[in-house]
Amino acid sequence: MPHSFIFDFDGTIADTSHSILTIIRHIHKEYHFKYVRDEEIEFYRGLTGEEVLKRLEILLFRIPPVLRRLRGELNKQIHLQKPFEGWHETLAGLKNQGNKLFILSSNSASNIRTFLTHHQMKDYFDGVFSGSSVFGKAQVLRRMMETKGISPQTGYFVADETRDVDAAKKVGIQMVCVTWGFNNKTILQQMNPEYMIDSPNELLSIL
Repeated sequence: MPHSFIFDFDGTIADTSHSILTIIRHIHKEYHFKYVRDEEIEFYRGLTGEEVLKRLEILLFRIPPVLRRLRGELNKQIHLQKPFEGWHETLAGLKNQGNKLFILSSNSASNIRTFLTHHQMKDYFDGVFSGSSVFGKAQVLRRMMETKGISPQTGYFVADETRDVDAAKKVGIQMVCVTWGFNNKTILQQMNPEYMIDSPNELLSIL
């Protein structure tokens, strides 16, 4: 039976971590929050998104403009981003099995399509859905599933953050956590996802 895979983009398919860190360091004085030192990176990977914002001391009213600025600057650097190693073979394998593949991201659909075209990955995907909510990803995920006709029973959400696991649990879709993205393996394990993978090719063995 064919399955549907919904992929997060930043930190799951695209390796945007270096650009994100560079942007955060560049704008921290402008928005009056803490500088992230190299030795703190792994510590921050072990925190939820809400905890990161608190640790950085980003005031509540500054969160939306900081996120907009981060997204805007990251969009300008889409041509610099590369996919994590192993995705080409994995996506080709999933498609050959007859599965449907989608991307769900707060990144713009046009930027994602530019990335996919540049890296010869466009033909793997059956759709790109762009949507955002500061801490309401379940609503975005549910809307995307309804739009694309994806059943929770035959669907998988592949992503890299604790809030992604929360969203998957709320909508009832099976969660596949990747350990190379924003959050580290330790905190993701605490969320009890159905699956956890350390490399893209491991995705082929969960069906």
